[in-house]
Parts: sequence; C-alpha cells; structure tokens
Amino acid sequence: MAEPDSLAALQAENARLIALLESRGIDWRLPKKPAPPVQEPESSRLSTQEKVALFRRLFRGRTDVHALRWESTASGKSGYSPACANDRFTRKIPVHGDAARSARAGDGPGASRAEVCQKPRIKCADCAHRLLVPLSDAVIHDHLAGRHTIGIYPLLEDDTCCFLAVDFDEAEWREDARAFVQSCDELGVPVTLEISRSGNGAHAWVFFSGMASARDARRLGTVLISHTCARTRQLKLDSYDRLFPNQDTMPKGGFGSLIALPLQKRPREHGGSVFVDRDLRPYPDQWAYLASIQPMATHDIEPTILRASGGAHPLDVTFIDEEDLAAPWQRAIPAKQKLAGTMPDTLAVTLANQLYFEKARLPQSLANRLIRLAAFQNPAFYRAQAMRLSVWDKPRVIGRAENYPQHIALPRGCLEAAQTLLANNGIRCELRDERYAGEAIAVGFAGTLRLDQETAAVAMLRHDVGVLCAPTAFGKTVIAAAMIARRGVNTLVLVHRTELLKQWRERLQAFLGVGKGVIGTMGGGKAQLTGRIDIAVMQSLSRRGDVHPLVERYGQVIVDECHHVGAVSFDAILKQTKARYVLGLTATPIRRDGQQPIIFMQCGPIRHTASNPIGAPRDLVVVPHMRDARIDLPVTAGIQDVFRHLAHDAERTDVIATEVKRAHDAGRKVLVLTERTDHLDAIQAALNGKVPPPFVLRGRMSRKQRAALIADSKHCRLMRHAFCWPPASSWAKASTTRPSTPWCWRCRCRGKAPCSNTRAACTGNMPARALCASLISSMLATRRCCACGTSASAATGRWGTGW
Repeated sequence: MAEPDSLAALQAENARLIALLESRGIDWRLPKKPAPPVQEPESSRLSTQEKVALFRRLFRGRTDVHALRWESTASGKSGYSPACANDRFTRKIPVHGDAARSARAGDGPGASRAEVCQKPRIKCADCAHRLLVPLSDAVIHDHLAGRHTIGIYPLLEDDTCCFLAVDFDEAEWREDARAFVQSCDELGVPVTLEISRSGNGAHAWVFFSGMASARDARRLGTVLISHTCARTRQLKLDSYDRLFPNQDTMPKGGFGSLIALPLQKRPREHGGSVFVDRDLRPYPDQWAYLASIQPMATHDIEPTILRASGGAHPLDVTFIDEEDLAAPWQRAIPAKQKLAGTMPDTLAVTLANQLYFEKARLPQSLANRLIRLAAFQNPAFYRAQAMRLSVWDKPRVIGRAENYPQHIALPRGCLEAAQTLLANNGIRCELRDERYAGEAIAVGFAGTLRLDQETAAVAMLRHDVGVLCAPTAFGKTVIAAAMIARRGVNTLVLVHRTELLKQWRERLQAFLGVGKGVIGTMGGGKAQLTGRIDIAVMQSLSRRGDVHPLVERYGQVIVDECHHVGAVSFDAILKQTKARYVLGLTATPIRRDGQQPIIFMQCGPIRHTASNPIGAPRDLVVVPHMRDARIDLPVTAGIQDVFRHLAHDAERTDVIATEVKRAHDAGRKVLVLTERTDHLDAIQAALNGKVPPPFVLRGRMSRKQRAALIADSKHCRLMRHAFCWPPASSWAKASTTRPSTPWCWRCRCRGKAPCSNTRAACTGNMPARALCASLISSMLATRRCCACGTSASAATGRWGTGW
C-alpha cells in the first residue's frame, strides 16, 4: 500500500497527464458502462419494512429532526419547516417516545397545542415550547404512503453528509440534467436522476458508501458542474448554489439546507418525484432500481476531483483578494488559457454598451471561459460560511455575463482580458466598434493642473475606459474637467448624492468657464438637462430596474465615487450606456461587500493610481486611546448591541469630551465624528459648559437646516468620504467601527494645500468578554493601519494604553 505522500504525488501526476491529453484533443476515457439492468421482480420480494430500510439507507440525513411540507389554503403558498410536535398548523404526524409524551402533556394541566404554539407571533427558532420530531420509520412510511410529505437535512452535525444532490429547475432543465449526467458518466461517478415533485425540474443524486466531508462532497459537485460547462453544455453560474448540502459547515442555530425526499405518492401519479433513466423515462419498478444503486466510495471522491480539474480549483472562477488594491481585476486572467478542442481562426466581436460574441462561432470550452471572465467568487458567501452563518440568498459566484438568444455579452471592462484569451488560443479578434462617439462640444479648461495631476490626466487619456484611483484632496474633479475639455464630447457625470451634484456643478462652471446654459442637472426631483455637459444623480436614472434612455445620448460618462457601481441599480446604468469614453473616479476601489470587480467590469481597469497630493502633510499623528470597560451583554448579542452599549457609556463619553476640551484649550479646531445620533446627542450634552456651543451636523436635518449650519461654519462642506473644513486641525473619531478601508484623516481645502500639523484621535474599548474583545481589537487594528502616510502614537497619561 502506497504511503499518503506517494499516493498524492501519483494522483497529481495522473491529473497532469490527463490535462495534457485533453489539451491535445486525445480521448483517454474508458468506454461507457451500460446502465445496470433493472430486475422487475425485485419489488415483489421487498416487504414494507425492507422498503423503508432501503429508503433510509440511501437518503441518510439528520435523524433528530426532519422537515414537513405545509400548504396555506388562504394564500396558496407552500413550503417546508422543521416538524414540531407542538405545531398547531401542521397536520398530525406520528410522534413517539419523549416527544409523544411531551406533546400529549402540552405545557401543563389543561394546556392545548394551540395555546402552546404562538406562531406567527413567536418564531419557531425562539419558541420555548419547540419540540422537534425525530425522523423515524413511521415518518418515512407515512411519507411513502402519502399521508404527508417530508424533507431531510443532508448536513450532519459533524459537517459530514451521506449524499450529494444537484437541483435543475430552469427552463432547459432537461438538457442541463442530461449534460450533467453525461459528465458523471465520463468521470465514473454513479449518479441517479429523479424528476422533481412539480415535474418541471430534476434532482441528480450521488450516494456515498459512508459519511463524507461536506466540503469534499461540495467540491465534487462543483467540479462536476465545471466539467459540464467546459465540455458539454453551459450551465448557469447559479448552479453552484443548487448543491445539497449548500455549505461546508453547519450554521449556528440552524440545520442547513433541506431537500424534499422522492417517491411522494400524489406527485408520482402525475409523473413527478420518480427516478428516471438517461432518456428521462421513469423506471417501471422504482424499488428494484433503488435496490440496484451502487454508492460511490468515499475514497474515490478526491481522485475524481483531481482527474476532473487537473489540479486547478474546482470552481474555475477567480477569487479577488481585497488586499490587492493596485489592479485587482487583472487577476481575473488565468495563467492557463490554452483550451482543448478546435478553435475558429477568427471571431467577430461587437463592442457597444457591452461586449457581444456570436454563439454560433463559439466552441463550448471558449464560451465557458469567456463567461467566467465576467465572474468572481462572492466573498460574502465565504465570510458567512466561515462564521457558521446561513448562506441563504448569498450566491457563491457572482457573474455579470448575459445570455442572449444568439449572443453572449460581457461587460466592457472585459475587453482586454477577452482579447488576451483569444490571442492565446490563436484566434484573431475582429472588433466592430458600435459605441456612441458623442456630439462635439467646444469648452476650454480655465485652470492649471499640478504636475502629478497632469501625469494622471495623460495616463487616463491613453485609454477609452478606465478608473483613476487617487486619494482624497488629490483633485479628481479638476482632472475630470480637464479631460472633458480635451476630449471635447458631450459628457454625463454620474453622482450618488445631491450634495455632490451641486459641488460638481460649481467646480465645472469654474474650471470650464461656462454658465448654466451649458451644464445641466438631474436630481432632487428636478431635471434641467442641456445634452452638452449634464450631471445626474444615479437614483434619478434608475428606478425599479428601468434605466432612463438619456444615458445613451452621451459620448463620455464620468462616474464619481465609482465604487458605488457595485449596487444593482448603478450597475444597470453603466450596462445601458454606449458611450465611447467611460471614466471612473474613486479613492477607495474596495467595497465592503467584496464586489469591487464589478467596478472594473463596467468602468475598466485601474489605469492610474496616484499617491498623496504634493504638499500634503507628512507629520499627521494618530493617537489611539483605549480604555478598559465592562460590557455586560449576552453571548448572543450582535455587534449593533455592542455599539449601542458604547454609545450609552457615560464614562467613556466624558473622557471623549475631556479630550476635546483639552484640544480646544490648546487652540485647535476640533472635529468629532460618530456614526450614531444618540451618541452625538450624548457627546453634545457632555461638552455643554466645557467649550463654546459646537456646530452639530446630523443626517436627519432638513435641507434648509443643514445649509444654514454649513453657511455659519465658514464654508464647511460635508461629504461622505471627505469633510471639507479648512480650519480643522484636530479630529476625534468617537465610534468603534471597522471600516472597509482605512480612514483618511485629511482636510480637503478648496484651492489650498491640506492643513499641516493635524492631529487625530481614535477611541476604542477593550471589554471583558473575550468575543467582544477580539472583535473590537480587530476593528482597532484596522483603524491603526492608515494608508495616508500617518504615524501612530501610543497614548500616555492616566489611561496608559487604555481609553
């Protein structure tokens, strides 16, 4: 018997040789094995108990709980929920043992099931009377007899499972299921096909000889889908979310995904919930077929994955690392791009609002690779799974390719990656440019760019599409104005807030030397467009999935704070425009949800990354203050409960007020930041009598109140990602949060270099509970990692290293 290391080396070598054969178009697979014959008399030799035992042997899930199907006669809705002995809504189910005695006893003398069950006022998960019904032979028998319909939870408590199932329920489910089964046959994976309850879908089952790791089972399902897409048929990327079990680990407080059991009596009468052959014809004797199923040995799972993937990641979709700030989209181009099979000599590609490829000219392997250029793994899925949270409604893969009847469409930002892919496979790309060049406008730039700004502008002008990544106060608006003048085409500027619309209008009028007749706006319920240079709030252009047709009338689109493009409505706007030029502006190309690849798909790659502005302060000192505090919250408390507790911590607030007073007495202009309005009120009250009445800005202020306050505070301008207030010399961040990107402690001044000798203070808490301490410590570490060239100074004084 080979040692484990030797076995792994042999398996890797085998996978490498198979990949080499396939790259040369050489068929290495053994002839297909005929389907096992069905012995029809088998059913007659199985007693009822033997059928139940056979059913339980194949469909093994959790035995301490099962799901029961329910139907609402009032709304017509249906679904599954964990079977509870005290549930007053579900029909009577067989209950035995302790559950039966407890259910009969109710909650004390005279208590009925209706009195115990308080749905929907109290959720089942929070009910103190919840009594889960185990999966017994009687429950299985009644399911097969048609008394009720049940589902099981495949993921066991130790993160293992006994089968893998894949769901197909799209319009072309028959073709999808056949293609998947073909891949299983080619790879020697025993698969069983079942028509779903409705008759409009199918389940593919792979049974294991023992308990397999859920992670390995899902990797097997993943590689089977990838294998099908690469060689046989393009399945939708959401097929990766149709695996059972649906995650590698058990979510806290849950049971994982459930799947309905087959052989439901009533659906069987209409051809549903039955097992079928490769031609989707039901087996004449269902029990004889089930008895003939040979499960897959668990030790064959890993070799099959290696053989199918060639040692690559089974998902075959790029993962964007959030730390790769320089050019994250470029990592989507895989190192191995030579595809198997015969490729066309030339391929016509149309560039318009998207990148279009004719399906008739695309081999399956090439179509699959093109689609995956516009896809990436969803960090939110893996983050939730790592925290043992439910991954419901969190797709594993996010794809932006679109499937039209005769074309496959990719976002415009995939052009260079697609051209590289075609060139690596010896395909000449015939690009047809159908973009809108726009109408010529005659405007001049009335300002002067700094040397670093000129460098950025020249770099961006070399490309039709791309993102300028520059820090706050660099002058991205000024650069955009210069590019409008140099390109000389009508331009649409997209912003996400009305305040930004007003600022853009002021800056463009100043730097382009034009009046209101040239620059139009759309936002805040008003639309005064000129068709020459217009500024629009994105929410005004996209409502309920409908995009305003005016986005197609411009030759250049500039997206301010383009990291908001990841939102569905904003992404739809960029997908609609046919502008020749698309310019994205941002200081933070990383989104909190990890969906920053969408930015580069729609706006193009990062073409230039600017450093701090010339003259920016280099002596900015960040002084973190920490203090020991006790947070008496239950273990189940969420992070918002922690934030609420900190906001109501009077002692902590007094310390903040003391530090603000100390800075004010030293002659500094102080800005205090917090993210909670109740905390803002507490800080204002604590400062009462210690300093002159402060200016207080809050999100719930009316437009007039905010405008009046900003006017009184001497030309202060409030922005989401920058606070423009020239006099500020001290900052205090009073909230404990973990930003998705480091805070940029910089003053943004109009026409001036940023203020020097600025001091910033961060506030953090170190609570007694280990869980909260770890989380808040991590948040503090993130804030300490400031990307703006600041230095950190340890706090000293009565609090030592704690405040």
